[in-house]
Amino acid sequence: GALVALLVPLGFSLHPLAGLLLMLISGSADALDGQLAREGDDAPASHWGAFLDSSLDRLSDGCYLLGFWLLFWQADMALTGALFLWPALVATLMISYVKARGEALGSNCPVGFMERAARIVLLCCWALSLALLPGARQVLLIGGALLYLGLTTATVAQRIRYIGRRLTAAP
Repeated sequence: GALVALLVPLGFSLHPLAGLLLMLISGSADALDGQLAREGDDAPASHWGAFLDSSLDRLSDGCYLLGFWLLFWQADMALTGALFLWPALVATLMISYVKARGEALGSNCPVGFMERAARIVLLCCWALSLALLPGARQVLLIGGALLYLGLTTATVAQRIRYIGRRLTAAP
């Protein structure tokens, strides 16, 4: 999945549909890989696999957002794209970090409406809308970026509040 994700920016530089197709392939491979890893029962290998999978997922997330930034760049809106997508990338990374850090401190974290699968679905819908409505590219770029940024930031806040309450309530 991560290897295909590395091609996503190139796909977006060609056409939003190409970026979408590559994201779908990458996301499907990631989902299959995760399923296979969960079925394994070799603990040391499973820990390494989980660590590697999570790390490569972050790489894929960055590649997906870089692909969208290239669309901003093609629309002569590179700075606008950076202003939305850099904070979105930070929020995307924070979603996973906050959960992992909370779990490392003994708090589970079952909350968060923008889990990885939901983020990929949103990004795919965004790419599809850009492919189907090229005349509305600027509006769709900004609207999609705002939506993604808002939802990922809200998820980080939701997780921080949840874990904060659990950790401060712990004996």
